Amino acid sequence: MNGGYAFHALENGVEHAAILDGHITGLTRTRAAAEPRTSLHEGNLGDQAFIDALPSCNAAILYDVLLHQVDPNWDEFLRRYAGKVDRFIIFNEDFALPQTTRLYTRGAEWYMTNTPEGSDQARVLKWYREHNETVPWLGRPWRDAHHFWQWGITPDDLMDWMRKLGFRLNWFNDFGPWSDHLRHIRFDGYLFSRP
Repeated sequence: MNGGYAFHALENGVEHAAILDGHITGLTRTRAAAEPRTSLHEGNLGDQAFIDALPSCNAAILYDVLLHQVDPNWDEFLRRYAGKVDRFIIFNEDFALPQTTRLYTRGAEWYMTNTPEGSDQARVLKWYREHNETVPWLGRPWRDAHHFWQWGITPDDLMDWMRKLGFRLNWFNDFGPWSDHLRHIRFDGYLFSRP
């Protein structure tokens, strides 16, 4: 959100912050121009060449990122960044499901009932109709567009995957449900680090 996490970190002792986004806003650019300890990196966040060009860092903040990641999927996305990052600070909307699930595969009715996207049913139904059409600015099918909730990730699957990547869980907190209607979606926070 306009580089807010990075600028907050800089105000609290971080020496340098890299801001990554698919589209860096004008406000972020203005704020970064006045803060020499920032660098801006615009591009496809999951693209391997984009990641390879980034500097290594002590920590990556992923707030509301993983549930949108397709091509690469959330797990491959984390694997690609694991070579550049010593710690992951993750805030994710986790799902109480038997296993991590690509949400759209459960059908439009389930999707609209079980995700916050259901508040705009016309938008969701249009998305389902256009699943195989290409998003011009992304060059991928609409079903793989990050503009929609893509994954219902379970906490166990996220923690298991991070362990496989060589990270340990240092801190976890369940901040509660999305809403009374969507209690199966939990706001979860994690801190992972290399041992």
